[in-house]
Amino acid sequence: MVATSDSLVTLRRWLITTGSAYLRNVQWIPGTTCRVCGGVPGVGYGICPKCYQREGSPGLADKLGFITYAWPQHQTGHVMYGYKAPVPAPANRQMVATLLTYGVVAHWPCMAGPTGGLPDAWATVPSLKARPGLHPITEIARVPLHAFPQVPVSPSPVLGSHRGFLPENFTVAPTSAKHVLLLDDTWASGGHVQSVAAALRGAGVERVTTLLVARWLDPTWADTQKIISGLKTDFDPDVCPFTGIPC
Repeated sequence: MVATSDSLVTLRRWLITTGSAYLRNVQWIPGTTCRVCGGVPGVGYGICPKCYQREGSPGLADKLGFITYAWPQHQTGHVMYGYKAPVPAPANRQMVATLLTYGVVAHWPCMAGPTGGLPDAWATVPSLKARPGLHPITEIARVPLHAFPQVPVSPSPVLGSHRGFLPENFTVAPTSAKHVLLLDDTWASGGHVQSVAAALRGAGVERVTTLLVARWLDPTWADTQKIISGLKTDFDPDVCPFTGIPC
């Protein structure tokens, strides 16, 4: 990793002074949030409807991590939309880059598998819509992960629905990687992320750890509003994206 202890301290200080008042850590609260993605569980379930539909499907990610919640008409939503606008606002781009970089570097040990193995390569979730140039999350990830090989993932030549769990929508370049860190900016339903995870597994990858900058919330749902209204604690960069508790 390129970051030194001093640079991590600088990133942490900047996140606290710049974003702690409006960013909110993702929570895993039994009966209140989905035990898989931190979203809104179905009534009487500990899991949200989308995660429930995919549960048991082959190739799902082994570990899911989320850095912050985000939702429309809020500063978090403006950041996540604005960082990848055709002319991105520098402050939004800096916030997403800092969140991802700190999440990867500071919480790198949290990505170990059951036997202690850490990622040996990384990949990002490509957009299924035509987009010129590199996806901005890929550009950002290349900074802290420059020492690791990237596994290229691209949309398949023939696409099915753009929604749902469809690993065949993605093509993975040949790779010898065994444990891939899969990165994306936003999880709304999780269909694309889990589809790419399954595509990586289909290409021979043994373990997939995912890290998302934002877990997107839909405040038009009454139960989502209850979660949002309960997010009172300022953002803490040292809360683990994978467990929701301080490392």
